[in-house]
Amino acid sequence: MFDEWRALIERTLTSVLFERYGCGEVGDTSHSCPECGRMHINDENVIVEVESGTGELLITDLTNFATPLIRYRIGDRGTTDNVASACGRGLSTVRSVEGRAQDLLLLPDGGRVSGLGLSAVLKHFPEVRRFQAWQPSADRLQLLIEADQCPRLDAITRSFESLLPGLRIEPAWVDSVVLTAAGKARILIHGESYSGPRRTAEGRGRS
Repeated sequence: MFDEWRALIERTLTSVLFERYGCGEVGDTSHSCPECGRMHINDENVIVEVESGTGELLITDLTNFATPLIRYRIGDRGTTDNVASACGRGLSTVRSVEGRAQDLLLLPDGGRVSGLGLSAVLKHFPEVRRFQAWQPSADRLQLLIEADQCPRLDAITRSFESLLPGLRIEPAWVDSVVLTAAGKARILIHGESYSGPRRTAEGRGRS
């Protein structure tokens, strides 16, 4: 939840917003605390671990006796801690959820950046209706921009320089981004290069 989204929702609904984190297979795993603001884990019901090396969250469900899920790879990356909270609840916490493991951008120096960072940058370009990133290699990123009018591709490229150091950004204006067989738009596609149709300032067609 970005801070500006939270502020808008709380202002519009005139109420305090609380977050929850979980999944369909396990249910709720953590909730934000009204006193300390941290995301407390439901330690009585689940064990949340962070896999060494990958940073992926592994969840063990303690209350599902029909189909036990032990160190279940939920598909998200994140961090946890056991630091005592000011509220005194004594529960461990989810410190951060960095996004889907498959939606992490690779950097040339070996670092990783959440694909959600792309959304944070592109929100400043109202002409962008939808986007999709293709990363064929760790030093190259093709950024497909779906827009009705010609997007400011040079400005978009410059906006990513600090977020994605060393990564060559190749923006392209397209009629529509590629959807999965289920009709969903993936944020990031690894190991593949986009070679489909593109639009130009003069109209449709390949650039």
